[in-house]
Amino acid sequence: MTIYRTFFGITAKALIVFALIPYPSFMHAQLWSPHQKSTLVEKQPQMQQLPQSVGGRTAVAFSNEDGTLPIFAAKKPGVVRIGMILPVNKLDDKGPLNDGEPWRTAELQLLAGPTLEAIALKSILPEQALKEAELLACDYVLTTTITQQPVQTQGRFSRLSNMRTLQAAATAAQFVPGVGSGAIVANMAVSTLASQGRPSLADGLPQQVKANSEIIMEYRLTDAHSKIVLSGTEKQRSGSDGYSVVTGMITTVASKVAAAATR
Repeated sequence: MTIYRTFFGITAKALIVFALIPYPSFMHAQLWSPHQKSTLVEKQPQMQQLPQSVGGRTAVAFSNEDGTLPIFAAKKPGVVRIGMILPVNKLDDKGPLNDGEPWRTAELQLLAGPTLEAIALKSILPEQALKEAELLACDYVLTTTITQQPVQTQGRFSRLSNMRTLQAAATAAQFVPGVGSGAIVANMAVSTLASQGRPSLADGLPQQVKANSEIIMEYRLTDAHSKIVLSGTEKQRSGSDGYSVVTGMITTVASKVAAAATR
């Protein structure tokens, strides 16, 4: 009986001591600093790798099961990263909220190279997008808005006069650096994508362009301090097919953005 009580007493003491030992996962979770929690999240083995195609290149992103902010691969030295907010597409007022995604996809295809990369920001609100861009180490943030407005039809004499004016302007543009080359660059971009079997820049866009309307594309490029580096407006008049109009506008804007971001 004495041996049993002694053994029982030892057992009881052992159980009490074990109960007083803090459970590491629970106690440490209460004492983690914000930095430690952030480090743990980044190194969690269950984080899932999701490939995201950007202009034919694959940017490695990580997505947590709880839907927290993706973490892109570390930016390489000498590479400029542009965060792209979802474009505001007003070609069709009845379209969905993400109706600007085809425009962003086209811009992502163009803004990709050995010294330049572009990533799609998930945040839609400008304030949140800027914070997201900062977390993703973006050097610049690009915002675009696309609208269209009907153009009044003109008489035969006015149309002939305008055609002669446009022909003269097109001829003169061939001798102005950076002006006449815009169409050549657009055609080269289309040919390159076609040869690689990749989607066209204007896929999903021409059906939204109405005949005899003016397409307006406003763009703004800001740096990490929200300072405007580049801003402008591109305008093109559509005919029966908006394909060439859309492709040319996107290519022109992408060329100007790339030049401003890498100079």
